[in-house]
Amino acid sequence: MIRSVIPSRLWLMTAALMLSLTAVAPAQSARVSYDLEQVWLLPDVSHPSAAARQLTGRFEWTYTIGDFENGSGEFSAISVPWSSFGLPDLGTTFDLNSIEIVLEGSIHDHGVDVTLFLEPLLAPDQASPVDLVNSKFDIEQGGISHKGHVISGSIVPDLSANPWLDLGEALAGSNGLPLLSGLGSLAANDPVSLVLTNALADTSAGLVIGVDALNAPFKGGVLVPDPLLILAGLPTGPTGELSIDATWPDGIPSGFTSYYQIWIADPDGPKGFAASNALSATTP
Repeated sequence: MIRSVIPSRLWLMTAALMLSLTAVAPAQSARVSYDLEQVWLLPDVSHPSAAARQLTGRFEWTYTIGDFENGSGEFSAISVPWSSFGLPDLGTTFDLNSIEIVLEGSIHDHGVDVTLFLEPLLAPDQASPVDLVNSKFDIEQGGISHKGHVISGSIVPDLSANPWLDLGEALAGSNGLPLLSGLGSLAANDPVSLVLTNALADTSAGLVIGVDALNAPFKGGVLVPDPLLILAGLPTGPTGELSIDATWPDGIPSGFTSYYQIWIADPDGPKGFAASNALSATTP
């Protein structure tokens, strides 16, 4: 998919030349917003003839770059059917494979216990359907209990709030798989960073930038960007880490996607190279 090919390519060349190498900051955090999409609860255990009602909500998952699985979740909005209780009264427990919503404390004739199991696990770049076999709920309001099963729904990341997507295709080297992370909203004049970790120390790396995906075999791995520009000679330093920082310019059209991947000289790579995962960045 190519949009405004000439202006976009000229911008990428200009922006890439503006990139400046800096020391890596301490561990940086990132956040992904998720919506409960089409999550419907059917009270077939307590009220077999009753209609399903929708559970709605939005939560944020905050994590340290490179450690998504050990992040933490927090709802910013939630509406539980058959219950008048909201965020101040509800407690939540998050894991990569489940979300539990309960009514805090002991309130006579009232209760909330909703458990959503996810399959596949929560991820930053794809929806996680609710496991309809094991997910269940028991909601009591005024002494009337509604108990049953979840009959549809997914946990869907808001990709407009997270313009960076991890495309995979890392190639292992001396320290395993190098990790490339993208930071920044991609709004005009906002700071953006590409952060590489887990690379071989004191070696040379090259950032490959493209406006299309190539996904071609290369040096025992996969070269994801169709190379438009390569910034070579970037030093990984004594920790095998580097950060490339820039300011996202004006004039980039909404929906424009660019691709990034870093290749690292590494004697333990299949053909003398290791590679990071690739990233795509889509302007909101």
